[in-house]
Amino acid sequence: MDKIKDDPYLMDHNYDGIQELDNPMPTWWLITFFATMIFAGIYYFHYELSGITNSDQELAQDLKEVQEMRTAAKANQPESETKDLNALVGDSQAIAAGKQQYQLRCAACHGQAGEGGIGPNLTDNFWIHGKGNINDVHGLISNGVTDKGMPAWSEMMSANDLNNTAAFVISLKGTNPANGKQPQGQKVE
Repeated sequence: MDKIKDDPYLMDHNYDGIQELDNPMPTWWLITFFATMIFAGIYYFHYELSGITNSDQELAQDLKEVQEMRTAAKANQPESETKDLNALVGDSQAIAAGKQQYQLRCAACHGQAGEGGIGPNLTDNFWIHGKGNINDVHGLISNGVTDKGMPAWSEMMSANDLNNTAAFVISLKGTNPANGKQPQGQKVE
């Protein structure tokens, strides 16, 4: 008896003397395949058909919780010590505190000395947005200029930090640092 012909895995196909073998799939592979199919069915039923979970509702709930945390955080921030921004213009302590915030948050775009970089020069009398007074500067820092890539810092800074940073920016006027960026915007006196 021919050993090859008696092989139970040998199929009756013969192409140019090449015969196919009918090897079964490994059992572990079949178990993994069927377990994956069962998991997919349970997953689909749970998330799509059952109504037990709703991603939109979960997202809305998470966003509501985040908003509540933001509201609580804002409520816990101390109110501005100085309501009159003009009083901060000559306040050396406010300017020193504002310089720290400026170095941390603003210098990357406006330069270490306000000379400009990605952002405009803050030391000249030309302003793209506003009139260059402390109220306008405070508004720009608070609300940002999203078209130009400046974030609204009011979400990330306390009221005092915003006020002090505005005072520091005003103190930069007329300092003429080296390598200052060319004037942009309207001249303001």
